[in-house]
Amino acid sequence: MIDSYNNPLAFTFFNHSLEERINTMDVALNIAKQALNRTDQTPEFNFPHSELTAQIIGCAMTVHSKLGGGFLPAIYRKALAIEMSLDGLHFDRDKEVPVVYAGDAVGCRSVDFIVENLIIIEIKSSSRLKDVEITQAKNYLNSYGAPIGLLLNFGAKDLEFKRVYGKHPPVELVAFDNEDSTKIS
Repeated sequence: MIDSYNNPLAFTFFNHSLEERINTMDVALNIAKQALNRTDQTPEFNFPHSELTAQIIGCAMTVHSKLGGGFLPAIYRKALAIEMSLDGLHFDRDKEVPVVYAGDAVGCRSVDFIVENLIIIEIKSSSRLKDVEITQAKNYLNSYGAPIGLLLNFGAKDLEFKRVYGKHPPVELVAFDNEDSTKIS
């Protein structure tokens, strides 16, 4: 039962006759139907590299739908690598990327994926993404000089993803192989 005493909208609605309430609900239903049936609107993506990130997220959704949750991140990394290969994406996996401070490399960190030399992907397998993981991903992007990253969490019931943006314009990402700096191709 709706508490009309504590809910002014319910109070207003229930003070009208049944016929007036039905008319109000019909109007609201027609407005909703019109919004759903509009064909003049196409979804627009206003974020950088939207087509590429959508393609990666699609691959991750395929992996999650086939494997479900509960595995370690390494399982999802291998499965996502297979799916992205099948989808024609170019990527490097488990690459050491320099952490740069004031123009100098101060260390390096392994990233799960670098896709098309633009997007860094971090794989998680927890019940949900935490704010600290999102903040950490932003800091990684800024220290790498990367434009965009994706956090993919396979541990939840549904795939959880978050686009993360760095402060810097796109640069060519460089990875370390055997202590030599090489261009990722």
